[in-house]
Amino acid sequence: MAKASGLSTSTVQRIWRAFGLQPHRAETFKLSTDPDFVGKVRDIVGLYLAPPARALVLCVDEKSQIQALDRSQPLLPMRPGQIERRAHDYTRHGTTSLFAALDVATGAVIGRCYPRPRASEFRRFLDEIEKAVPGDLDVHLVMDNYATHKTPLIREWLVKRPRWHVHHTPTSASWINQVGRFFALLSERQIKRGVHRSVASLQAAITAFVEAHNADPKPFRWTKSADDILASVERFCLRNTTPEMPRTSDSGHWSIFGLIRFVSSGSRVVDALLRGEEVDEAADGSPEALDGSLGGLAQKRLELGEGVLDRVEVRTVGRQELKAGSACLNCSLDR
Repeated sequence: MAKASGLSTSTVQRIWRAFGLQPHRAETFKLSTDPDFVGKVRDIVGLYLAPPARALVLCVDEKSQIQALDRSQPLLPMRPGQIERRAHDYTRHGTTSLFAALDVATGAVIGRCYPRPRASEFRRFLDEIEKAVPGDLDVHLVMDNYATHKTPLIREWLVKRPRWHVHHTPTSASWINQVGRFFALLSERQIKRGVHRSVASLQAAITAFVEAHNADPKPFRWTKSADDILASVERFCLRNTTPEMPRTSDSGHWSIFGLIRFVSSGSRVVDALLRGEEVDEAADGSPEALDGSLGGLAQKRLELGEGVLDRVEVRTVGRQELKAGSACLNCSLDR
């Protein structure tokens, strides 16, 4: 990148550090397009933070197609100086599906394994929940929009039971269903580290894990309010749709090359402003030009001569704003 942009390697590295850029890393994301996203978030988070009286809030979902895997070679246990090792290849002995209901208040789990995650199996699982919940309590189900949960068989079952209330999560927002966190624990602590030579062995291991969990259940603590979540989503959208930022021609994503060219051209102006000198506002990289591209980048770190120090709030690029982070920032990004 240094060669392509005509800058030195150290300059590119300093720009990356100053703007928190990590081009070697990539993550995934998915924003919900549910038209009722706000309403569903407020509804479900409200159940978590202020559950209704005389009611049970259950997060329900299925972990489908869990594989019974037997490693091709014996597992090597942990010992001093060596972590646990297992062969990367395996023999597959079939699959099972786990339906689970997490009690938000206590952390206890109702779990049952079935051969397939169909509506008929889900109906049987709802019968299991019905037996386990005292008759004088209302039941609030938090579950996703999986087709199995919306079949006529399930709808009719729910209509006949007025004490049951369904709360569907927004589409593409499984993170709001707390039972997913239990599934993650099951995968990390049991399934991925186990050796299962049959489906029966896998089901027995899952059942044993659920029983051990219920022997000393601990609820997950939900800390974010609906307003916090919606504000976070708004910040993410605004941060990734700022029209002034340098972008690639096709995808609309930020262009790292464009950002580096911008910073390198404007850094002399930034340096002058930090020193309190007058700047030719008609020059390339003027405060007005900087204001357009740096205006949306709040809390950016500026690298000083002896390390990364103050965090400067760069809302509007000007002399006073750039001086706000330190009494003396006598440096520039490409120095």
